[in-house]
Amino acid sequence: KLFTTKKLLTLILIIPALILSACTVAPAQPETQPPTQPTDAPAQPVRIAALKGPTAMGLAGIVKDDPNGERYTLNLSAAPDAIPPLLVKGEVDIACIPGNLAAVLYNRQPELLQMIVINTVGVLYLTDNGGTSVKKVEDLKGKTIVLAGKGATPEYALNYILDANEINPAAVKLDFKSEHAEAVAALAQGKADLALMPQPFVTVAQTKNPSIRVVIDMNEAWEEAASLKGEPGRLVMGVAVARRAFIEENPAAVRQFLADYAASQQFVTTDTAGAAAVIGEMDIVPQPVAIKALPYCGISNIAGAEMQTIMDGFLAALFAQNPKAVGGALPPADFYFTGNES
Repeated sequence: KLFTTKKLLTLILIIPALILSACTVAPAQPETQPPTQPTDAPAQPVRIAALKGPTAMGLAGIVKDDPNGERYTLNLSAAPDAIPPLLVKGEVDIACIPGNLAAVLYNRQPELLQMIVINTVGVLYLTDNGGTSVKKVEDLKGKTIVLAGKGATPEYALNYILDANEINPAAVKLDFKSEHAEAVAALAQGKADLALMPQPFVTVAQTKNPSIRVVIDMNEAWEEAASLKGEPGRLVMGVAVARRAFIEENPAAVRQFLADYAASQQFVTTDTAGAAAVIGEMDIVPQPVAIKALPYCGISNIAGAEMQTIMDGFLAALFAQNPKAVGGALPPADFYFTGNES
């Protein structure tokens, strides 16, 4: 069934609370599971949409190899509520979006999409302006942290980590801002002691105030928390989804995209200077910022059964805190395109 206008408007209104840019410390080599190579391609270019930020950085290799858009067209949007309507109206075939947003969209319209790959693992850093003694999670008791997006993944991630370390989340005060830029400004201007933010905002903040430093890598803290809880643990922030109708009509094109995407991500993670130049041309972030931020971006390529296992664990952690964070229910196996479908 199609969205009613009321449902679509409701979804668009809640999306900003779910959206995050996606970056974190990661190995230089992306985690890859090479997909099956297809034998044909669609007659028309595959239409891709991505948020204008780190979630789009992994596409730089595709842009480099297909500058005229003969095989792929790319729609970058700065507005977080712009991509879901494009999927609903069939105006794009593939979209790079936050992981929990993919679950929300699936739960509201299961026939709309399937998740095809995890593209970004980890996103958050806890930073200070050099004036705190924070070095570990236990040091956060009694502290105030500035962050963007109440009811979004940063809050859930922090609470998950605090709970695993037997710290009552109420012992840490959260000062919410409307956007990451406000958190950057507060920290850079000395109006806040601690800020929770993703890359490349950390790099942007450091260009404004060199004393700003990372005190806790939240991706590492999440994995340690998951280990303490005995749960599968990766802090998934970015994924790629494809319209179900497109997958059914063009399965070879989906597999070709996965192959091209893996190669693109390999380029981005191994050729920082070259990738930063393309990212600058794409107007995602300026080239100098990209050069500094890219080595710390968790660009990954996790597909198939491993994707499903990791994503199930991540969504379960969010669901336990607030079911609405994933759309009210944990998605079933049908949410995932693992490459084994006939």
